[in-house]
Amino acid sequence: MGIEDWGLRIADSGLRIEDWGLRIGDCGLGIAHFRLGNGIRTMAVNSQSEIRNPQSAIRNLEVRNPQSAIRNLEVRNPQSAIRNPKTVWDVRMWRHSGIGTYIRDLTEAMARMDRPPRLVCLGPPQFAREAAAQAPEWEAVEFDRRVYGLAGQIAPPRFDPDWELFHSPHYNFPLRWPKDRPLVVTIHDLIHLDSPNPLKRIYARFFLGRLQARSRRNLRVITVSETMRRKLLEALPRLAEGGAEIVRCIPNGVPSRFLGPAPSREAVGDWARRRGLPAEYLLQVGVALPHKNHEFMLKTLLPLSLRGEWNLPLVLCGVGREGADRLMSLARKFRPDPPVICLPYLPDEEMPLLYAAAKALLLPSLDEGFGLPVLEAQAMGTPVLASDRPVLRETSAGAALFFDPADRESLAAALNRLTADEAAIADLVRRGRDHARTMTWKAAAEATVRVYEELLMNDE
Repeated sequence: MGIEDWGLRIADSGLRIEDWGLRIGDCGLGIAHFRLGNGIRTMAVNSQSEIRNPQSAIRNLEVRNPQSAIRNLEVRNPQSAIRNPKTVWDVRMWRHSGIGTYIRDLTEAMARMDRPPRLVCLGPPQFAREAAAQAPEWEAVEFDRRVYGLAGQIAPPRFDPDWELFHSPHYNFPLRWPKDRPLVVTIHDLIHLDSPNPLKRIYARFFLGRLQARSRRNLRVITVSETMRRKLLEALPRLAEGGAEIVRCIPNGVPSRFLGPAPSREAVGDWARRRGLPAEYLLQVGVALPHKNHEFMLKTLLPLSLRGEWNLPLVLCGVGREGADRLMSLARKFRPDPPVICLPYLPDEEMPLLYAAAKALLLPSLDEGFGLPVLEAQAMGTPVLASDRPVLRETSAGAALFFDPADRESLAAALNRLTADEAAIADLVRRGRDHARTMTWKAAAEATVRVYEELLMNDE
């Protein structure tokens, strides 16, 4: 127990520290320093110390003036003073986009808290070490298994007795995690339930079914939008039987790298030239999956380009090599030199510049759980054109131009508004920037840790 957590005023307590008779081996106290001041020896102990033999420790504690000691014992934070339990945090998708971005930014925000949770970062060695390095007491534990495979379920990591809570950032939580220990699962979307791949549908239904079978006392499910929370409760009605508190909405935030001073025009221009990009472009960010609707975008923009009705190139970031090959092959069916540029995955620190250089962000998704690029673009003052879907209206707070992602004329009309109504676009940009700055990972981290604390208190 940490003296700093309990707020002990030793000078007034009447406790003779030198006469405690504590057998340090029994107490397991980690001594940080020992000093002499005003004739009173004081001891600062590591906040994660534990008493291995409490009976022996108590037996050898002599209090000369118990009333004075009790009167001057002030407990400022009883829960944290008693213990700071270990939470297992699955970071296997650390370097992915999407869920990987959620993991990285939430981890960074938790590390910056005044009192971070004690995380055990579980994943491939490099990922686990990178995550655990962000806070002094965090641990890295190797677990190198595919996230959506079966090997990790058949041969899970050894769950140490002092691992008290498991947080899975994706719906396929470890089935062998003990049912009497708390479990937190973040569900970003339900896209796999509607996948054209029957194996993905079966896999998702199986895990979501097992999730409903867990004890409500030891379970919390986090969604990243209120829209997603409602959809989840409709799809998994048994979760609602445990009460509204079982499923919590904790929205994503804007990464801190987007919240600093805006880059200068010169810095943005220099970066774009180094990347071989034009001075202005339309931007789409995301993996080349069917629900991202890249083909719709190409089939709308390229005919407009051929007719001279639109002349800005389209930059696709994060589609991957296979996705780039497929999409460029489609683009060349319209013209041999299509105005389409495919960028690889960019380092996190370059993403603000990517948005800042864009004329607008296009998000034609058929389905999303949140739509983080919307917030990132808004934070950089870039106009957003997005699918007219409830979740994107929620994420953008309405500060976007919306279109039907199945109607090319609807997208063309939105593009016309982008250039024809400067006053309306300036208002969207202002409202979008103001909204984005209210959405922080700090708030998401604090809300997430409150969920941990609530479950751990239930478990006592």
